[in-house]
Amino acid sequence: MSLRVAFYSHNGFGLGHFRRNLILAQALLRRKPSADVLIITGSSGLNEFPLPLNVDCVKLPAVRKQAAGRWRPLALDIEMEHLLQLRRTIILESVRAYRPHLFVADFLPLGVEEELRPALEELRDRPDARSAIGFRDVLDEPQAIREAWAAEDIPTVLRELYDRVLVYGAADWFDFSQYGVKGEDLTYVGLLGRAGMPKPRPPGSIRLLATSGGGADGYPVLATTLDAIDLLHDQIGGKLTCTILTGPLMPESDVERLRAVGKRVGARIHRFAEDFAGKLARSSIVIGMCGYNTVCDVLSYRRPALFVPRPGPSREQPIRSRILADRGLSLTLPLAECTAHAMADALVSLLEDRPYPEEALPELGGVDRSVQELLSLVA
Repeated sequence: MSLRVAFYSHNGFGLGHFRRNLILAQALLRRKPSADVLIITGSSGLNEFPLPLNVDCVKLPAVRKQAAGRWRPLALDIEMEHLLQLRRTIILESVRAYRPHLFVADFLPLGVEEELRPALEELRDRPDARSAIGFRDVLDEPQAIREAWAAEDIPTVLRELYDRVLVYGAADWFDFSQYGVKGEDLTYVGLLGRAGMPKPRPPGSIRLLATSGGGADGYPVLATTLDAIDLLHDQIGGKLTCTILTGPLMPESDVERLRAVGKRVGARIHRFAEDFAGKLARSSIVIGMCGYNTVCDVLSYRRPALFVPRPGPSREQPIRSRILADRGLSLTLPLAECTAHAMADALVSLLEDRPYPEEALPELGGVDRSVQELLSLVA
């Protein structure tokens, strides 16, 4: 009988959680080609990603978390309690019918409004099933997470409903135990870096790559990037090219505005790129919003980077950008200070010829280590 694995990502906003699960699913299938993988997700952009053989998805109705901390339907005109009932039923019935040997959650231990609890309790009572959860390196300010997790008694949930708690980071990068989980209950696997040797900066023309992940709130950063191009031409001379990846979740009106400006300044505007890694590897500088997956890619390819972190509602991105800046791995430009002149000045400084601070890099082998840990649960 084939190994059956189920991944869960709530994906209330953006694509990051789904993309992490897909990366891990692909790596797991390289180790276990006969395995089957089912991804249960609320991501609105999952159709942008080609699925490998033996992988399929169950789509949950999408939700979005508001600034006040309450969840709301993203697309459907339906009462939230009814949407939650629908999501909870889909998750539970998917687990019952598919009967995974291994269940892997991302980020939310109980899902949205405890939608995972019935499925996790059923998996716990099955002798042939194991459950794990993975967390990105940084969630939010420690005090905010400790208070939120205390209300749901998450440390107890992690001990009683999960067989392994993975942190896609490193203790010397960010100490996850600050969130109130004992260090001995955590398994740090390193950041989920890309495999392959990093490439030197391409010679010749300067290539800018600006990305905003899923793109739902990326317009201000990308618009400022386009405004900075004229200033860069004046400051550096020579040939300069710029590729903008808006992300599939950016509103069409914002994409059209970027396309209009891009046409004037000679920048290429794309919603999505299947060969994102290739574009990043060929870039001279990357401009992004400091999301986890973008950072992993930038560090894997040793690219000079300027990050404009999302200021809220959580402090995840400002914390991560501070870690990067303190280690000399990138520059940070707060969104409130993100003008064309400020961005152009930062990009010019990144073009200076200087050795990459290899010694400051975190552990980047998290993909292989995660798969090793997950498979050990069902060996």
